[in-house]
Amino acid sequence: MTEDPLPDGGSDASDPDASGGDGGSDADGGSQADAGGSDSGAEEGGRISRRTLLKAGGVAALGAVGTGFLGWRYLFDDDAAPGDWEADGVDRTLVERYAPRLEFGVNERWYPTDPRRYLDGGESGSGGDEGSGGESGSGGDEGVTLDGFAALDGYTREFRESGEPPAPTVFYRTLSEASSPLVVLQYWMYSAFDQFAVNFHWHDWELLQVFVDTDADEVVLLSASAHSRKVPNNEHVDPEGGITVLSEVGAHASALDVDGSRTFRRTSGEDLAADVTNGAVDVAERIARFPFAYGLPRDERGRIPYSAPELDGDPLWEHPDLPNVRAEDLIGEPLVVRDEANLATAPTEVPAREPGATFVVEGSADADDADHTYALEPIEEVANAISDFGGPQLSFEFTIPGAVEDQFADHLTSVGIPWNGERYVEPLSDVSDDTHRRRVADEYGLSTGDDGDDPATTGDDGDDPATTGDDGNDSATTAGTAAAGLGGSGVTGGALDLGADDQAASSGGSKLVAAVEATRSDTEGRLRGAPDEARSELAPEVGFTLTDPPVEAGCLLETPEGETVSTVTAGGALLLDDVEEGENRLVVDGAGQAPYAERVPVEGSGEVARPGAEGSVPLVPREDAVKVAVGEGSAGVDRVRVEDDYAGTLYDAPAPEAGDAVYVHREGTYTVDLRDREGDPGAARVDPDGERVELSSETGKAPMAEYLARYLRESAELTREYQEGGDDGDDGDGDDDATTSPGQGGTPTDEPGGTSGGGNGTTRSVAQFFEAAADAADRAAEAARDGNLQSADARLGSVRERLNGVRSRVEAQRGRRLSETLATVLDDRADGADRRAAAAIESSK
Repeated sequence: MTEDPLPDGGSDASDPDASGGDGGSDADGGSQADAGGSDSGAEEGGRISRRTLLKAGGVAALGAVGTGFLGWRYLFDDDAAPGDWEADGVDRTLVERYAPRLEFGVNERWYPTDPRRYLDGGESGSGGDEGSGGESGSGGDEGVTLDGFAALDGYTREFRESGEPPAPTVFYRTLSEASSPLVVLQYWMYSAFDQFAVNFHWHDWELLQVFVDTDADEVVLLSASAHSRKVPNNEHVDPEGGITVLSEVGAHASALDVDGSRTFRRTSGEDLAADVTNGAVDVAERIARFPFAYGLPRDERGRIPYSAPELDGDPLWEHPDLPNVRAEDLIGEPLVVRDEANLATAPTEVPAREPGATFVVEGSADADDADHTYALEPIEEVANAISDFGGPQLSFEFTIPGAVEDQFADHLTSVGIPWNGERYVEPLSDVSDDTHRRRVADEYGLSTGDDGDDPATTGDDGDDPATTGDDGNDSATTAGTAAAGLGGSGVTGGALDLGADDQAASSGGSKLVAAVEATRSDTEGRLRGAPDEARSELAPEVGFTLTDPPVEAGCLLETPEGETVSTVTAGGALLLDDVEEGENRLVVDGAGQAPYAERVPVEGSGEVARPGAEGSVPLVPREDAVKVAVGEGSAGVDRVRVEDDYAGTLYDAPAPEAGDAVYVHREGTYTVDLRDREGDPGAARVDPDGERVELSSETGKAPMAEYLARYLRESAELTREYQEGGDDGDDGDGDDDATTSPGQGGTPTDEPGGTSGGGNGTTRSVAQFFEAAADAADRAAEAARDGNLQSADARLGSVRERLNGVRSRVEAQRGRRLSETLATVLDDRADGADRRAAAAIESSK
């Protein structure tokens, strides 16, 4: 798919992504801000001082700051100012001392360089005097834009001619806090291009922040930038040893290598500490207590297929404005998937990350052991020479399958500019871990911008704060991937839950966490809605099971304001930070999988939003996917839940938007629960046999009773199929036989004995109780269709009584005619039907 290119020389002001929401860029955006200047005092009325505005990133950046971490209150409340940060004034020897070692993967193409070399049509040089002379941080008076074509073509030409990375450079900026010994060393790295799995764009800036206590002469905190402000950074408090940054191939998101292994370690091992001390969060059942950090997925053995960019319908390397760029100059096979046919199934040969070239600062004692050295220069000189970074809109080389094409193809034309961002003047704003931010603020008398006094937690139970590993060891652990059988927990269950969303104890921005799973057409995976033993004992009934995804998934979040943020999972975990209040939209698209789309409402600050089914997002292979859509009139449907009989709940979210649908595995058998805007329930039974299933959006007693009748008869058939000894009515065991009473209209009772109220009762088996309940459901549906809601409720009450008989008989026969597995499955089916019958009685129509 080809997107219409935006004009060269700048970003589309209407595109919220142009502020740098992707690929490691600064997400703050805004126009050119004066980072220096004197304090002109408060405006008339004493509300806003010029200095306060400058700290927030400039007058023109008010909109961006309002949605940032610090929030709008800093623009109107001088007492809440985060600190008196002053630029420069720090001895360069300190900057050189803590300059990081940079580690790249073997497939990297775009190492950090000096963007000024590619001004004036890509001619090598420092950028000359054009645009210079402006005040520091102003971006120059001439408004000079570095064109993406010039940067990429010039960089590629130099690299090919010399065989060495052109002009390796890291730019620095220092900030000191007047009232404390704390200084912040910012190391900014520029790459000419970004190519990744879910994005590519011209220009790419990355940031490492080193917080140093000059009195103690030690590093307090490291913070390495991830893909955007909404993707948690990789941070480490009180690191020991040197400072090493691991760069993600193509996208350049930065992880830390504190243990010196040249690989990223999310959790501690027997001999080595973890490379992050970010607090942990409970993601979902499959992934528990996962460190809330982006990490480096390919370094964690995650497989991520990359894409190739196109422009105007042709591969980027065929564009006439890139005469020096060839296909081999971009990241290619085996990492890149070049055509849609190769995505029909998930690629399994995608390589994990392998260490490649190493860079250290010029003059370093480690220079002899590194592949290259880099120059260290002040970023203010770049800010004086370049005011903007431009380039036309890029797209994917092939059409992304499914309804997510436009969203994933809508990427940056211009990266965010460092000196326009909030973190350029307020470094704590880019520390994404709550406990890290508060620890630094408390120790040095700064404000974090959080409400409340207590340190924020990233846990979801509100009890213990997530540990930060202040001793250099990461106490966060992951439970790994375990089978998810729940036994008789009743997960198979009931009418749609109308309870409140899970709330977190965090006082920072809201978080979104999920675990992506995959479905497989066999019984070798795990089940959530039935005991694991059902995989073998009831194998013909189990249509599919759940497993770990074969490759990492691409994830895109669209905020209520229209901003889009894309990232990938790490070990199947999706972690997003600072999620905006309101209705967000999440799209998950794994290679070879049908896309998953969900509206995710976030009700307030500090919430942990868990999309999917309690944080689990299952993906279905494209060849096995069937689309389930709610039919006409669905505008009145408020929420939808899709539940497989054995794999459990697969979707539980607000009703899909027009054009979206829920994809299910064609071998499953499902209950689809609905809830309308008045709170009335609906339900339907789905046994896919085609390419699309269209469901009625009707709610109320009638559709609920019709669903129950079908579900209960299926339960009777399941009982007869798998119980021992066949179905002969009275099992002959002589105890706890349920009977019917003519005086009660044939309603089964749970009393022992043979007869109740007349001596002509008959004993009933579990299957017969299910059948009797189905008959009562039929009569309830008929009464509801006739408008006799009171009679329908009475019949639904009879359904519930018969289900009590089911549970009584199941318990009596557990381990005898009914195996433990079958008894648990039937008990759960009875519980689910009972809850739906109760919900139907409560329905107003």
